[in-house]
Amino acid sequence: MNITFAFPAPSLSGGCRVVAIYAQMLVNAGHHVTIVCPGFKYGGVVTSFKRLLRGGITTEKRLKNSHFSELKGVEVQFVSPDRINDSRFYPDADVLVATWWKTAEWISGFPPSKGKKAYFVQHYEAHQEQPLERVINTYRADFPKIVIAEWIADVMEKKYGDSDTILVPNAVDKNQFFREPKPEPENRVTVCAMYSRSEFKGMDITFSAFRKLRKDNEDAKLILFGAKPVAPDIDLPQGAEFVLAPSKSELRRIYSTSRAYIFSSRSEGFGLPILEALACGCPVVATKAGCAPSYITDGVNGYLSDIDDAESQANGLRSILALSDSSWSEMSAAAMRSVENSSWESSYRKFENALIKISKNNQLVSPVS
Repeated sequence: MNITFAFPAPSLSGGCRVVAIYAQMLVNAGHHVTIVCPGFKYGGVVTSFKRLLRGGITTEKRLKNSHFSELKGVEVQFVSPDRINDSRFYPDADVLVATWWKTAEWISGFPPSKGKKAYFVQHYEAHQEQPLERVINTYRADFPKIVIAEWIADVMEKKYGDSDTILVPNAVDKNQFFREPKPEPENRVTVCAMYSRSEFKGMDITFSAFRKLRKDNEDAKLILFGAKPVAPDIDLPQGAEFVLAPSKSELRRIYSTSRAYIFSSRSEGFGLPILEALACGCPVVATKAGCAPSYITDGVNGYLSDIDDAESQANGLRSILALSDSSWSEMSAAAMRSVENSSWESSYRKFENALIKISKNNQLVSPVS
């Protein structure tokens, strides 16, 4: 098949990583894949000209700092933002996949020659950080939807009457994420978390929970990691340090040398770091968002708490750090067992079958209004 992904911007986000994984696996299986992205970020002509003067919008730099950087055999096409919704700049294909609400708008009116339209929904974006009505209109359009989590499928059915979504859950690559040798003694009070500037990621809850933990355990350490530097106006808690864009091996080591991973999202499409931490034998203290309720069992491989409940998050951390080495090892082993059936190969087969099914469907879909 010829498959095109419409993608908002190459990045180090989890959503970009998932598209990169499937794009590479599709090519490896003999399909032809093109990813179409805006040539530079939004912000108007003046902002774009300033970036150009700084040398900050070259396609090479954008690809290098993204999960698309190591793709082989996948064509990544950059199109000027003012032409991104012009079908002439997209190749003919069997399937055309929107990967975000804005990309669903771009491809809405494209002719059949550009491929049967599909909507790969990795999060429910109807929240205050996005233009609500525009987002909702993309979900109302009857594009066939591939969703990454059961809760998103439930939302599409209950809110939009779409009971035909195709569930393709995310997975974890256990060749990259696995338990490294036993942590050194000084790491027995270390916990880790992914840093994000987005409000829905709940960093304020993570920081609050860690500060509460430090009141009882002043030696506790927090290793933060993220794709972007910490915002200038953010004061990290005492005992916290930040690692910018760690390599896969560095990230594996962070998980493997931490007693717990903190996940405080208020809303989440899936939450790939949860699976990564579990695969590395790192128990997870998580809010009930994304995939956490499906993977975390209290007292077995971590602890669950309600959204915005920093005290409960802190209690989960206290419980894990209070474990003896042998009890913590049991929890670590349970963490690894909880993802032993997760594999990208299995998820890929479901994703490929979904695209094949969509490509053979002759039903016309209504555009985004």
